[in-house]
Amino acid sequence: EGERIRFAHPLYAAAVYRLAGDARRRRLHGRLAAEVAEPEERARHLALASAQPDAGVATALEEAATTAAARGAPSVAGELLELALRLTPPEDDVDRRRRSLALGDRLFECGSTARARTILEAVAAAAPPGRVRSDALLRLGWVVQAEGDWVAGGRLLERSLAEADDCRQ
Repeated sequence: EGERIRFAHPLYAAAVYRLAGDARRRRLHGRLAAEVAEPEERARHLALASAQPDAGVATALEEAATTAAARGAPSVAGELLELALRLTPPEDDVDRRRRSLALGDRLFECGSTARARTILEAVAAAAPPGRVRSDALLRLGWVVQAEGDWVAGGRLLERSLAEADDCRQ
């Protein structure tokens, strides 16, 4: 249709996409990222064009996730944050923790408490004493309470407060 290709069935599109091969798909997504103006779509194409960690692309994805969350699309924001985490350089602990906390929030908002819990437990376990661990424990307490375990959730909230108090001293 004009300059657009439309497939008669989604399976045809999926087959063509899959047959293109990884390198060709990455190049095509790179070209698409340069053409689209919408930040979320651009960030997604940048992610699909990336074969290895890239701090700039991860930042673009995180920004797009923030926009998606602000417009009330936590599942889209979660998908973008998962891509951002995949592309965050392994040595960048600060960004990885921040993005993981945001992903936990988005998953919780979507009702994916088990996945949110797994992510928040990992952040709490890996974070050094301080604000980030306190934030992870706070969020984890909410998730555990939402799952119905008020006692365990309360203990996590108390640990969060204790951690926050330790930060102030």
